[in-house]
Amino acid sequence: MQTRRLQTTPKHARRGFTLIELLVVISIIATLMALILPAIQQARAAARTLECKNNLKNISLAAHNFASAKKTLPALGTYALSTGATPVRLPLRSWVVDLLPLMDRRDVSDRWLNDQPWYVNPTTTLPNRLNRTLGQTFIKVLACPDDATAFGVGGGLSYVANN
Repeated sequence: MQTRRLQTTPKHARRGFTLIELLVVISIIATLMALILPAIQQARAAARTLECKNNLKNISLAAHNFASAKKTLPALGTYALSTGATPVRLPLRSWVVDLLPLMDRRDVSDRWLNDQPWYVNPTTTLPNRLNRTLGQTFIKVLACPDDATAFGVGGGLSYVANN
């Protein structure tokens, strides 16, 4: 008598990854990310540095254009004496206001009141607060992206002029 073998149909091939394969793929991706991220950060830092240098170039160019037109560099600050029993020096504007039209911010420069102080003590009742408001305007060319105290802050200024 002959015995027959039972033929079993093979189960369908499993589709998917084993846990080991999945862990290997994840570790390869993590290794590649660890290699790529520092390069991306360096590229971003280089771009921020380049933007700071470009801002300085634009400010310098505006100062040179001002000097060509007026035959003098802008004053570091313009002050007036207050009227009263004890005269006080009131700051009217800085070199930034004089250079604003040359840095494509004529909108702020035209509204600035040159004969009014830019700083108004909040406790006083002086009628003009426009210069204080305009002084809080964020102007991108005046702030370096690496300077967290100035970039994105109203009135932030990263660059200083020396006398």
